[in-house]
Amino acid sequence: MINHDSSLLKKLVHTLAIFSQQLGWKESLKNLIEAQIKMMECCATSMRNLNDTVKELIREYRDDE
Repeated sequence: MINHDSSLLKKLVHTLAIFSQQLGWKESLKNLIEAQIKMMECCATSMRNLNDTVKELIREYRDDE
């Protein structure tokens, strides 16, 4: 019986360790996704600003003709 209890305890500890690793992995993935979204938002803003600048330059070029 002691051997059986020891084996069960080892399995339980192993399961808890895996569960803990998965929680850390999920949190890391969540943080990575959130950082990626923020970066994409910054890129979108930069692209809009660049697009506005190009449009303005085109207007100025057309006005000079």
